[in-house]
Amino acid sequence: MIPYFTYDLILHLIIFQTVIFLIFVSNVLIIRYTRRYTPPDVFPKVSILVPARNEEKNIAKCVKSLLALDYPDFEVLVLDD
Repeated sequence: MIPYFTYDLILHLIIFQTVIFLIFVSNVLIIRYTRRYTPPDVFPKVSILVPARNEEKNIAKCVKSLLALDYPDFEVLVLDD
């Protein structure tokens, strides 16, 4: 007769191996999907809205960093709310 501890250990090992297997399968599927993905030829235009109430100290740095983006077609709108 096998003690209860052995059954418990076997059950936990099976559960652990199942979880590891599911993680492996999901990673394989994600890698396959990302390899098939190609970026679009035409990027949509993006508008970036910056609310700027009492932001005299920080607004220049914020706008400069937004203008340094490498997205092909965007506009930055600074709103004084």
